Amino acid sequence: IDRLEKVIVKSGYNIDARMYWFINPNYEIKFKLKPRRQSRLIAAIPYLRNFFTTAGYYIVGRKHA
Repeated sequence: IDRLEKVIVKSGYNIDARMYWFINPNYEIKFKLKPRRQSRLIAAIPYLRNFFTTAGYYIVGRKHA
């Protein structure tokens, strides 16, 4: 997650929105598990976020000059 976000910023883009998932929405179809968003507390702590997050969705936009 951290490496992806660094690449986005170095490439000249902004992260306009992000959503982390504890249970990936795709798992509903594959494993019949209900999707669950990552808690804000875990998402705020990089080590825990990287360990417990199964998916991250981003909206990326160009930096405005």
